[in-house]
This record gives sequence, C-alpha cells and structure tokens, in this order.
Amino acid sequence: NKTGYSLRAHLQRFEQLVGSEAPGFEVELEITRYSHRAGTVLWTRVYRQQQDAAEGDMHSVARAMQSGLESIFHSIATDIQSVSTGP
Repeated sequence: NKTGYSLRAHLQRFEQLVGSEAPGFEVELEITRYSHRAGTVLWTRVYRQQQDAAEGDMHSVARAMQSGLESIFHSIATDIQSVSTGP
C-alpha cells in the first residue's frame, strides 16, 4: 500500500518499580510515524510514563500499569490527530 501512514512502536522500558521508593510501574515507548506516499519518516517521539501504585500488591501495580498505558495511548492519539489536521 503506497498511500496512508503507518506507526512503528519500539518498547524501550516496561517494568515494575520496587524497592525503597513507592511501588509502581514505568513504561517508555518510542513511536515513529511513516508516510507511505512520501516514503519518509514524519516524526519520532518517545513517550514515558511513571505511575505510582496505591499499594505494593500485584493488583495495585496492574492498575498503575493500565493507567500509565492509557495515558501514553491518549498522548499518541492526540499527536496523530494534531499532525493529521495540521495547524
């Protein structure tokens, strides 16, 4: 397909935070947007989110993970929409 766009995602960091600091979750995702028509990279951005868990148990960390990922996906969607609609 020589029209349209595609995204490439590279997961750079995905980990549960443990230790002396508050328990939580951290994720870092690099997204590259390509234009098939032009055959070029339109942009590359790194999205990072650290989310504290209410407690150190598995369920709290899972909720922190979900919240962090939702935040990143929202940011990606906003960036895609802003590029698509232009200034």
